[in-house]
Amino acid sequence: SDIDDNRRKYLDVINDVLREFPSVRVFDPMPAICDDKYCWAIKDKKLLYRDNNHLSETGSVYLGEYFKHQK
Repeated sequence: SDIDDNRRKYLDVINDVLREFPSVRVFDPMPAICDDKYCWAIKDKKLLYRDNNHLSETGSVYLGEYFKHQK
C-alpha cells in the first residue's frame, strides 16, 4: 500500500499527459519488480536497488531486460 500511495501522484501526472498525448506508450516497471504479495529488492540473489527509491546498476540491467521483451 505504501508503494501504491507513492505512485498515485506520479500516475495522476502520467494520465494527464496521456489525455493530451494518447499515442505515448507507458512502460510500467511494477510487474517486473512486484508480484501479488511483495515488491522485491533482491531477485536471483542480486540487489535491485541502491537506496529506497533508485535502482542499482544490476536493477537497471534487470529492468532493461524485462523492458526489451515487452510489446
